[in-house]
Amino acid sequence: MRELAEPSLHSANQRLRFAHYHYNAAADLLTEFSSAAPDAAVLRLPWSPDQDERAEYSHFRDKVAANAVACVQSLHAIADLLANGVFHALNLGRFGKPIKASQIDSTRALERLDMQAEFRAIAVVLREMLDNASFVHVDALSNQAKHRSITPIALNEDVTGLREQRFELRFSAFNRGDKAFGEAEVRTLLSPAYDAASHAIVATGIELTRLLKAG
Repeated sequence: MRELAEPSLHSANQRLRFAHYHYNAAADLLTEFSSAAPDAAVLRLPWSPDQDERAEYSHFRDKVAANAVACVQSLHAIADLLANGVFHALNLGRFGKPIKASQIDSTRALERLDMQAEFRAIAVVLREMLDNASFVHVDALSNQAKHRSITPIALNEDVTGLREQRFELRFSAFNRGDKAFGEAEVRTLLSPAYDAASHAIVATGIELTRLLKAG
């Protein structure tokens, strides 16, 4: 089953690197914008009489939002990629009813892992990531973007001078099913979700190595 597991596990690592890239690209764009911003409030820019100024601001907003959304989607993908890799590496298909390859996801992998006490540690690792509050928020953002609409990303400007960062990017509040997700600052949300995914990838790799050597 190794030949089926390796592409998924490799892709999970690749998705983590993609998330890292997009996170830093968004942060760099915001830093560049902040450095070049005039002292006067810039939230007037969408209504500027200068067409070039409006276009430049719109392009900045598209670039920074594209990177933020791409980071969200890469982090979201890691859960099912890891689950797929674990499912094949441990041949979890031998437990329970047969399922199609296209149906393998984190929920079904956990169902199979729970059937065997020896797999408890790896189930704990996956659940820790899936239950992480920031990862749950990111998961909802990604599903919302795929199935309903992209949650708006707003540029928030502090005009009081009291906040450390003059500009912040914020995911707007939204509802997913019967659960409400509040407004969230992009870096504050994505950083813990990234850490949760990174820890899960490393811990899963260690535990898979131990299980496969023991088996």
